[in-house]
Amino acid sequence: MQQDTNPPGSAGNQDDLGIIKDVDVREVWPHEAHNFTPWLARNLGRLGQALHLDLGPSGVTEVSVGRYSLDILAQEAGPDGRKVAIENQLAWTDHTHLGQLLTYAAGHEAQIAIWVASEFHGEHKDAIRWLNRLAPDKVEFYAVKVRAIRIDDSKPAPILEPVVVPDGWPRQPQTVAKAAPEDRGRYREFFQGLWNEMGVSELSSVLHLGNGCFLYPGLRGNEAWVNLWMGHRPAADINHIFDALKSDQEEIQSEFAAGEWAWDKRGNHPYAWIWITRPASINDPPEKLEEVRDWLAQTIIQFGKSFKPRVEKILAEMGNEGAGE
Repeated sequence: MQQDTNPPGSAGNQDDLGIIKDVDVREVWPHEAHNFTPWLARNLGRLGQALHLDLGPSGVTEVSVGRYSLDILAQEAGPDGRKVAIENQLAWTDHTHLGQLLTYAAGHEAQIAIWVASEFHGEHKDAIRWLNRLAPDKVEFYAVKVRAIRIDDSKPAPILEPVVVPDGWPRQPQTVAKAAPEDRGRYREFFQGLWNEMGVSELSSVLHLGNGCFLYPGLRGNEAWVNLWMGHRPAADINHIFDALKSDQEEIQSEFAAGEWAWDKRGNHPYAWIWITRPASINDPPEKLEEVRDWLAQTIIQFGKSFKPRVEKILAEMGNEGAGE
Protein backbone atom coordinates (compact mmCIF):
# COMPACT_ATOMS: atom_id res chain seq x y z
CA MET A 1 0.00 0.00 0.00
CA GLN A 2 1.47 3.37 -1.05
CA GLN A 3 1.98 5.84 1.77
CA ASP A 4 0.12 9.13 1.51
CA THR A 5 2.75 11.85 1.98
CA ASN A 6 0.23 14.71 2.07
CA PRO A 7 -0.78 15.74 5.61
CA PRO A 8 -4.41 15.27 6.68
CA GLY A 9 -6.68 17.96 5.30
CA SER A 10 -4.22 19.11 2.65
CA ALA A 11 -5.51 19.79 -0.84
CA GLY A 12 -3.78 18.48 -3.92
CA ASN A 13 -0.21 17.43 -4.46
CA GLN A 14 1.98 19.91 -2.67
CA ASP A 15 4.96 18.87 -4.78
CA ASP A 16 3.22 20.46 -7.76
CA LEU A 17 3.98 24.06 -6.81
CA GLY A 18 5.21 26.94 -8.91
CA ILE A 19 8.85 27.95 -9.16
CA ILE A 20 9.82 31.57 -8.55
CA LYS A 21 12.22 33.03 -11.08
CA ASP A 22 13.89 36.44 -11.03
CA VAL A 23 13.14 38.64 -14.03
CA ASP A 24 15.48 41.29 -15.39
CA VAL A 25 13.94 44.65 -14.43
CA ARG A 26 14.79 45.94 -17.91
CA GLU A 27 12.49 43.29 -19.32
CA VAL A 28 9.63 44.73 -17.28
CA TRP A 29 10.54 48.43 -17.65
CA PRO A 30 12.73 48.86 -20.76
CA HIS A 31 13.41 52.56 -20.11
CA GLU A 32 13.96 54.11 -16.70
CA ALA A 33 12.50 57.56 -17.38
CA HIS A 34 9.81 56.56 -19.90
CA ASN A 35 8.60 53.33 -18.24
CA PHE A 36 9.73 52.86 -14.66
CA THR A 37 9.34 56.39 -13.27
CA PRO A 38 5.74 56.80 -14.56
CA TRP A 39 4.85 53.31 -13.29
CA LEU A 40 6.25 54.06 -9.83
CA ALA A 41 4.48 57.43 -9.72
CA ARG A 42 1.16 55.71 -10.49
CA ASN A 43 1.78 52.97 -7.92
CA LEU A 44 3.02 54.81 -4.85
CA GLY A 45 0.61 52.76 -2.77
CA ARG A 46 2.90 49.75 -3.35
CA LEU A 47 5.95 51.74 -2.23
CA GLY A 48 4.08 53.14 0.76
CA GLN A 49 2.94 49.67 1.80
CA ALA A 50 6.53 48.42 1.68
CA LEU A 51 7.73 51.32 3.85
CA HIS A 52 4.68 51.64 6.16
CA LEU A 53 4.08 55.15 4.79
CA ASP A 54 0.75 56.52 3.55
CA LEU A 55 1.95 57.91 0.21
CA GLY A 56 -1.37 57.82 -1.55
CA PRO A 57 -1.92 56.35 -5.00
CA SER A 58 0.18 58.67 -7.20
CA GLY A 59 2.82 61.38 -7.40
CA VAL A 60 4.02 64.10 -9.79
CA THR A 61 6.95 63.30 -12.10
CA GLU A 62 9.82 65.46 -13.42
CA VAL A 63 9.31 68.27 -10.90
CA SER A 64 11.61 71.23 -11.46
CA VAL A 65 14.44 71.95 -9.03
CA GLY A 66 16.29 74.87 -10.58
CA ARG A 67 17.98 73.56 -13.74
CA TYR A 68 17.20 69.95 -12.83
CA SER A 69 14.18 67.70 -12.29
CA LEU A 70 13.19 65.43 -9.40
CA ASP A 71 11.91 62.04 -10.58
CA ILE A 72 8.83 62.00 -8.33
CA LEU A 73 7.41 64.43 -5.76
CA ALA A 74 4.70 63.03 -3.47
CA GLN A 75 3.09 63.83 -0.14
CA GLU A 76 1.83 61.83 2.79
CA ALA A 77 -1.93 61.79 3.31
CA GLY A 78 -3.37 64.25 5.79
CA PRO A 79 -3.34 68.06 6.07
CA ASP A 80 0.12 67.90 7.70
CA GLY A 81 1.45 65.30 5.25
CA ARG A 82 5.19 65.52 4.74
CA LYS A 83 6.68 66.09 1.30
CA VAL A 84 8.35 63.04 -0.21
CA ALA A 85 11.23 63.21 -2.71
CA ILE A 86 11.81 60.02 -4.73
CA GLU A 87 14.83 59.38 -6.97
CA ASN A 88 14.93 56.13 -8.92
CA GLN A 89 17.32 54.22 -11.18
CA LEU A 90 17.20 50.80 -12.84
CA ALA A 91 20.87 50.09 -12.23
CA TRP A 92 23.51 49.87 -9.54
CA THR A 93 23.51 52.96 -7.33
CA ASP A 94 26.01 55.71 -8.09
CA HIS A 95 27.27 58.93 -6.54
CA THR A 96 25.37 61.01 -9.09
CA HIS A 97 21.96 59.77 -7.98
CA LEU A 98 22.87 60.14 -4.30
CA GLY A 99 23.77 63.78 -4.93
CA GLN A 100 20.59 64.26 -6.92
CA LEU A 101 18.45 62.84 -4.13
CA LEU A 102 19.98 65.26 -1.60
CA THR A 103 19.76 68.23 -3.97
CA TYR A 104 16.15 67.59 -4.92
CA ALA A 105 15.01 66.82 -1.38
CA ALA A 106 16.58 70.08 -0.20
CA GLY A 107 15.06 71.99 -3.12
CA HIS A 108 11.55 70.95 -2.06
CA GLU A 109 12.27 70.82 1.69
CA ALA A 110 11.14 67.22 1.73
CA GLN A 111 11.01 65.44 5.07
CA ILE A 112 11.12 61.99 3.46
CA ALA A 113 13.72 61.04 0.84
CA ILE A 114 13.50 57.68 -0.95
CA TRP A 115 16.14 56.19 -3.25
CA VAL A 116 14.84 53.33 -5.40
CA ALA A 117 17.36 51.25 -7.36
CA SER A 118 17.81 47.72 -8.67
CA GLU A 119 21.11 47.22 -6.78
CA PHE A 120 22.80 49.10 -3.92
CA HIS A 121 26.54 49.40 -3.34
CA GLY A 122 27.60 48.99 0.28
CA GLU A 123 29.02 52.51 0.53
CA HIS A 124 25.71 53.98 -0.62
CA LYS A 125 23.77 52.00 1.98
CA ASP A 126 26.24 53.29 4.57
CA ALA A 127 25.64 56.84 3.35
CA ILE A 128 21.88 56.51 3.82
CA ARG A 129 22.38 55.09 7.32
CA TRP A 130 24.69 58.01 8.15
CA LEU A 131 22.14 60.55 6.89
CA ASN A 132 19.48 59.00 9.13
CA ARG A 133 21.79 59.35 12.14
CA LEU A 134 22.43 63.03 11.37
CA ALA A 135 18.84 64.25 11.60
CA PRO A 136 16.57 61.48 12.93
CA ASP A 137 13.74 63.90 13.81
CA LYS A 138 14.05 66.11 10.71
CA VAL A 139 14.32 63.95 7.59
CA GLU A 140 13.81 60.23 6.99
CA PHE A 141 15.95 58.49 4.34
CA TYR A 142 15.02 55.18 2.73
CA ALA A 143 16.84 52.90 0.30
CA VAL A 144 14.54 50.54 -1.60
CA LYS A 145 15.52 47.76 -3.97
CA VAL A 146 13.22 47.07 -6.91
CA ARG A 147 13.14 43.65 -8.52
CA ALA A 148 10.69 41.49 -10.43
CA ILE A 149 9.74 37.83 -10.25
CA ARG A 150 7.71 35.36 -12.25
CA ILE A 151 6.05 32.16 -11.03
CA ASP A 152 6.48 29.59 -13.79
CA ASP A 153 5.11 31.38 -16.88
CA SER A 154 3.07 34.03 -15.07
CA LYS A 155 3.19 37.75 -15.75
CA PRO A 156 6.16 39.46 -14.01
CA ALA A 157 5.38 40.82 -10.55
CA PRO A 158 7.24 43.81 -9.06
CA ILE A 159 8.73 43.64 -5.56
CA LEU A 160 9.89 46.67 -3.56
CA GLU A 161 12.21 45.70 -0.70
CA PRO A 162 13.42 48.13 2.01
CA VAL A 163 17.22 47.98 2.16
CA VAL A 164 17.94 50.86 4.57
CA VAL A 165 15.32 52.46 6.82
CA PRO A 166 15.40 55.00 9.67
CA ASP A 167 15.99 53.85 13.23
CA GLY A 168 12.72 52.88 14.91
CA TRP A 169 11.07 52.02 11.59
CA PRO A 170 8.19 51.50 10.95
CA ARG A 171 7.20 54.97 12.11
CA GLN A 172 4.17 55.77 14.21
CA PRO A 173 1.67 58.40 12.98
CA GLN A 174 2.83 61.98 12.38
CA THR A 175 1.41 62.86 15.80
CA VAL A 176 4.31 60.93 17.32
CA ALA A 177 6.95 62.45 15.07
CA LYS A 178 5.77 65.98 15.83
CA ALA A 179 5.44 65.46 19.60
CA ALA A 180 7.89 66.80 22.15
CA PRO A 181 10.61 64.21 22.89
CA GLU A 182 9.33 63.66 26.44
CA ASP A 183 5.82 62.83 25.14
CA ARG A 184 6.67 60.47 22.27
CA GLY A 185 6.64 57.33 24.39
CA ARG A 186 3.10 58.02 25.53
CA TYR A 187 1.92 58.74 21.99
CA ARG A 188 3.48 55.51 20.71
CA GLU A 189 1.78 53.53 23.46
CA PHE A 190 -1.55 55.24 22.74
CA PHE A 191 -1.53 54.56 19.00
CA GLN A 192 -0.17 51.05 19.33
CA GLY A 193 -3.10 50.36 21.64
CA LEU A 194 -5.46 51.77 18.99
CA TRP A 195 -4.00 49.55 16.23
CA ASN A 196 -4.12 46.51 18.53
CA GLU A 197 -7.75 47.22 19.42
CA MET A 198 -8.84 47.54 15.80
CA GLY A 199 -6.67 44.83 14.23
CA VAL A 200 -4.48 45.35 11.16
CA SER A 201 -6.87 43.70 8.71
CA GLU A 202 -9.70 45.96 9.80
CA LEU A 203 -7.51 49.06 9.52
CA SER A 204 -6.42 48.22 5.99
CA SER A 205 -10.04 47.90 4.91
CA VAL A 206 -11.19 51.27 6.25
CA LEU A 207 -8.23 53.70 6.04
CA HIS A 208 -8.16 53.74 2.22
CA LEU A 209 -11.58 54.75 0.91
CA GLY A 210 -10.75 55.15 -2.77
CA ASN A 211 -8.37 56.74 -5.24
CA GLY A 212 -6.87 59.69 -3.35
CA CYS A 213 -9.19 59.45 -0.32
CA PHE A 214 -7.78 58.34 3.05
CA LEU A 215 -8.79 58.31 6.71
CA TYR A 216 -6.31 59.93 9.05
CA PRO A 217 -6.78 59.58 12.84
CA GLY A 218 -4.83 61.77 15.23
CA LEU A 219 -4.35 63.14 18.73
CA ARG A 220 -2.48 66.36 19.42
CA GLY A 221 -2.79 69.36 21.71
CA ASN A 222 -6.28 69.30 23.17
CA GLU A 223 -8.05 67.37 20.40
CA ALA A 224 -8.49 63.88 19.00
CA TRP A 225 -9.83 63.57 15.47
CA VAL A 226 -10.61 61.45 12.47
CA ASN A 227 -10.10 63.17 9.15
CA LEU A 228 -11.14 62.20 5.63
CA TRP A 229 -8.37 63.60 3.45
CA MET A 230 -8.80 64.03 -0.30
CA GLY A 231 -5.86 64.69 -2.61
CA HIS A 232 -3.52 63.35 -5.32
CA ARG A 233 -6.02 64.41 -7.99
CA PRO A 234 -6.70 67.63 -9.95
CA ALA A 235 -8.36 70.41 -7.95
CA ALA A 236 -11.53 70.17 -10.04
CA ASP A 237 -11.87 66.48 -9.14
CA ILE A 238 -11.28 67.13 -5.44
CA ASN A 239 -13.88 69.91 -5.44
CA HIS A 240 -16.38 67.62 -7.18
CA ILE A 241 -15.85 64.82 -4.64
CA PHE A 242 -16.10 67.26 -1.72
CA ASP A 243 -19.27 68.94 -3.02
CA ALA A 244 -20.94 65.60 -3.69
CA LEU A 245 -20.21 64.47 -0.13
CA LYS A 246 -21.30 67.79 1.35
CA SER A 247 -24.69 67.43 -0.29
CA ASP A 248 -25.20 64.55 2.20
CA GLN A 249 -23.67 66.48 5.13
CA GLU A 250 -26.75 66.44 7.36
CA GLU A 251 -27.39 62.74 6.81
CA ILE A 252 -23.72 61.83 7.30
CA GLN A 253 -23.35 63.75 10.55
CA SER A 254 -26.53 62.20 11.94
CA GLU A 255 -24.84 58.78 11.65
CA PHE A 256 -22.31 59.71 14.36
CA ALA A 257 -22.96 59.84 18.09
CA ALA A 258 -20.83 62.85 19.04
CA GLY A 259 -18.14 65.23 17.82
CA GLU A 260 -17.51 68.65 16.29
CA TRP A 261 -17.43 68.76 12.48
CA ALA A 262 -15.43 70.83 9.99
CA TRP A 263 -15.76 70.68 6.20
CA ASP A 264 -12.81 72.40 4.52
CA LYS A 265 -12.35 72.83 0.75
CA ARG A 266 -9.38 74.76 -0.67
CA GLY A 267 -10.85 75.81 -4.02
CA ASN A 268 -8.00 75.98 -6.52
CA HIS A 269 -5.74 73.75 -4.41
CA PRO A 270 -6.00 69.95 -4.89
CA TYR A 271 -6.81 69.11 -1.27
CA ALA A 272 -9.90 68.94 0.95
CA TRP A 273 -10.68 67.65 4.44
CA ILE A 274 -13.69 66.52 6.42
CA TRP A 275 -13.02 66.39 10.16
CA ILE A 276 -14.70 65.24 13.32
CA THR A 277 -13.02 66.16 16.61
CA ARG A 278 -13.49 65.82 20.35
CA PRO A 279 -11.59 67.19 23.38
CA ALA A 280 -8.65 64.99 24.43
CA SER A 281 -5.03 65.24 25.55
CA ILE A 282 -2.18 62.78 25.85
CA ASN A 283 -1.89 64.02 29.45
CA ASP A 284 -5.40 62.81 30.31
CA PRO A 285 -5.62 60.06 32.99
CA PRO A 286 -5.46 56.46 31.73
CA GLU A 287 -9.20 55.84 31.99
CA LYS A 288 -9.93 58.96 29.91
CA LEU A 289 -7.34 57.96 27.29
CA GLU A 290 -8.96 54.54 27.05
CA GLU A 291 -12.29 56.26 26.35
CA VAL A 292 -10.63 58.43 23.68
CA ARG A 293 -9.04 55.38 22.07
CA ASP A 294 -12.44 53.64 21.95
CA TRP A 295 -13.96 56.77 20.39
CA LEU A 296 -11.26 56.86 17.72
CA ALA A 297 -11.68 53.18 16.89
CA GLN A 298 -15.47 53.44 16.63
CA THR A 299 -15.28 56.68 14.65
CA ILE A 300 -12.79 55.26 12.14
CA ILE A 301 -15.08 52.29 11.55
CA GLN A 302 -18.13 54.56 11.22
CA PHE A 303 -16.26 56.83 8.79
CA GLY A 304 -15.61 53.78 6.64
CA LYS A 305 -19.28 52.77 6.76
CA SER A 306 -20.56 56.29 6.07
CA PHE A 307 -18.08 57.56 3.52
CA LYS A 308 -16.65 54.54 1.66
CA PRO A 309 -19.79 53.63 -0.36
CA ARG A 310 -20.38 57.31 -1.13
CA VAL A 311 -16.78 57.86 -2.24
CA GLU A 312 -16.80 54.70 -4.37
CA LYS A 313 -20.04 55.79 -6.06
CA ILE A 314 -18.70 59.29 -6.77
CA LEU A 315 -15.43 57.93 -8.17
CA ALA A 316 -17.29 55.44 -10.35
CA GLU A 317 -19.48 58.23 -11.74
CA MET A 318 -16.42 60.39 -12.38
CA GLY A 319 -14.74 57.48 -14.15
CA ASN A 320 -17.79 57.06 -16.38
CA GLU A 321 -17.65 60.75 -17.20
CA GLY A 322 -13.92 60.65 -17.86
CA ALA A 323 -13.07 62.80 -14.82
CA GLY A 324 -9.84 62.34 -12.99
CA GLU A 325 -7.90 60.96 -15.95
